[in-house]
Amino acid sequence: DTTTELASSITKSPRYSIMISGTRNAATKVLERVQGVKNVRVSKKGEDINEFTFQMSEGFDSRKMIFFELAKAGLPIMELKPLDATLEDVFMKVISMKED
Repeated sequence: DTTTELASSITKSPRYSIMISGTRNAATKVLERVQGVKNVRVSKKGEDINEFTFQMSEGFDSRKMIFFELAKAGLPIMELKPLDATLEDVFMKVISMKED
């Protein structure tokens, strides 16, 4: 199995990276109020474009809602991409599952 296959079979809360044009505070507030979005973090700060990472709660696919809420706030999405789990993430999840 590849890391990606293992990660998708284990991870219930997918992680994403999103680049948003606009103020960091406004973008953060929008992302944090979208249902199913959690652990919003600024990963790269820029003058007009900021990169955030976040997770989606299990059972949620909030991408459409994120798009509409950011558009309503006048904050264009420059990029949205899933983040693959690292081999270490997968290993730690497997180890914690064996301990249960």
